[in-house]
Amino acid sequence: MKSRFAYSFLFSVIIILFFALMAPTPIPAADTIKLGVAGSHSGDLASYGIPSVRAAELVVKDINEKGGILGRKVELLIEDDACKPEIATNTATKLISKGAHVVLGHICSGATKTALEYIRKLKLSLFLPLPQIRS
Repeated sequence: MKSRFAYSFLFSVIIILFFALMAPTPIPAADTIKLGVAGSHSGDLASYGIPSVRAAELVVKDINEKGGILGRKVELLIEDDACKPEIATNTATKLISKGAHVVLGHICSGATKTALEYIRKLKLSLFLPLPQIRS
């Protein structure tokens, strides 16, 4: 199960980085592409959040060793929401204030739903590796 999750996550990171290049706000050529990773890196569901971070680190390391994306290096910004909705908006705010062009996460549905409202207002891309939210 975790192996399938890791492959899905790696594919997601690659797609996210592609979309970061297509962001409505242009990224200056000299700047890095900042990928925010939000999720449960502590608490009961850390067993899902920590592998997400490790997979992102491996993918970003590989991409950067190969020269980045169109000459731009990728930088990870990592924040823990502990799968708690009351922390998720703060986590998203931290990532965005650090300059994230796109956010991968959150892992838990409650945290995702809370952060999604904030991220939508800013018109940023949010890619969800696991949760399902029904309106």
